[in-house]
Amino acid sequence: MTSGVKRALATSGLLPAVRKARRGLWLATDPAIRERARRYRDEFDGFRRRYGAALGSVPAPAPTKTALVSGSACPTLEAELALIIAMRMAGCRPVVMLQDHWRMLRPYYELAGVEEVRLWSEFDAVGGEMPMAAAALDHASSMTDVAALMHGRVRVGRAALSSLFRRHRIGSLNLETASDRRMLEQSLDVSVTMADQAGRMLNTIRPDVALFWDTEYSPTAELFDACIGRGVDTIAYRTAHQTNGLIFKRYSDANWDEQVSSLSAQSWTTLRSMPWSAAQSAALDREIASSYARGDWFKECWTQSEARSMPAAGVRAALGLDPAKKTAIVFSHILWDAPLSWGTPLFTTYEDWLVETVRAAAANDRVNWIVKIHPANVGKGAREGFGGESAEQRAVRTRLGALPPHVVLLPPETRINALSIFGVMDYCLTVRGTVGIEAARLGVPVLAAADARYSRRGFTVDSTSRGDYLERLGGIDRIAPLSPAQRELAERFAYGMFIRRPFVMRSVTWDYGMMGERPRADIHVKTAGDWRSAPDIDALARWIRDARDEDLLVPADES
Repeated sequence: MTSGVKRALATSGLLPAVRKARRGLWLATDPAIRERARRYRDEFDGFRRRYGAALGSVPAPAPTKTALVSGSACPTLEAELALIIAMRMAGCRPVVMLQDHWRMLRPYYELAGVEEVRLWSEFDAVGGEMPMAAAALDHASSMTDVAALMHGRVRVGRAALSSLFRRHRIGSLNLETASDRRMLEQSLDVSVTMADQAGRMLNTIRPDVALFWDTEYSPTAELFDACIGRGVDTIAYRTAHQTNGLIFKRYSDANWDEQVSSLSAQSWTTLRSMPWSAAQSAALDREIASSYARGDWFKECWTQSEARSMPAAGVRAALGLDPAKKTAIVFSHILWDAPLSWGTPLFTTYEDWLVETVRAAAANDRVNWIVKIHPANVGKGAREGFGGESAEQRAVRTRLGALPPHVVLLPPETRINALSIFGVMDYCLTVRGTVGIEAARLGVPVLAAADARYSRRGFTVDSTSRGDYLERLGGIDRIAPLSPAQRELAERFAYGMFIRRPFVMRSVTWDYGMMGERPRADIHVKTAGDWRSAPDIDALARWIRDARDEDLLVPADES
């Protein structure tokens, strides 16, 4: 269907009917589509037999607010349905917004008491809206200029770049190349279109509350920004470091550039003022060590599932490290994984940071350097069906060539786990990775290449510019370990991130299984009435309904 035909049908009000008729024709004539529809029906029938008694007719209070839920089935569909029930318990009437290719999930949401499930296509443009990408790009001479592009209150440049990088699994663009510029123009057109579409959604649904899993990529990135711009009480969530844990953050104009897995100023004040003793430090040690030992540390991407521990001497021997030198470890980011989201980085992209950091490492042979390619490349590849050389390895190879002997590149499939690498680490380099929190609590200086998440909290080596950062790398061996006071600050921050921030679900639990498998989940609530007495659902509902706190912090006596 051409865009002109679509606009004409939308203007006349016939577009929904035509789409329904077309789906009916596909079902009648395409055996593959019929088989897929049959499989979806069978899967839902099994789900309803298993959980229908628990999900149907939940005795929620009369709604006083409307909640827009950006449907994602993440981390599992069962978990998302539990969150929707928590919103209902908070007095919200949920409206689920589904991207069209997930329309088969509609009956699941309806089973959980959602009376209104909408598709993105219902809010397609009805007029002749013209894309603005080409004109906007005429005034953009750099990636920084593109990332700064706005459409109303929506950060379309950032969403377009992140989505383009993610789709093609690349780490950079050359704006002087016609093909790259054409791809960017198309991605920016999509982002502008989605921003307008998000506006129409909000005009129709008029939500008081919104819930998001994905906030970095089109089309949900644009809807997320639009909600914040309209003053909607906007909540985002992510998985925590351990299975069955979630992290929640409330957003507004004041913090829309903060990572979900960060500590608000209020949370940091709470953690800095709480009593601190060896007991808290020991609890933190146990939590991190046990998560690694179980292979459960960020298992969503199977980051540690194939890795094993090794003594420091074994690591030095395996990697050919000079025992007389200190060792700096560069923890790469996946170059295409939301590279432009959250905070203010010193480098435009993860690729620029990685290449310039490794270039500086090659010039400083007074130190051993390990460039650790992110292990999540393996898990994401298994889940999404790609493999081979990572974007990070390709960037180093093509832009820098062969590395000198004092710089070792550790591939993502290495069998040496992160804790073993920590055993030889004297310096940690990252943009904003969680590893910076882990390293600082061990007293290791962390050179963070962004103003985000845990930087400028008193325990990182912060730079004001890329030149300042690169100059520090030239003399990194002169940087002293953290003082006891700095280390305590880092431990307090880590305690907040790994003990107080994770909200562990009990009513529904899930397991990521083996690498490449779909997560498996179970709903443990047996009857619809049991949701009202479920402690996790009650606590989440109270935070949604009553709290104005940015972070959902687990009380100290429950952590």
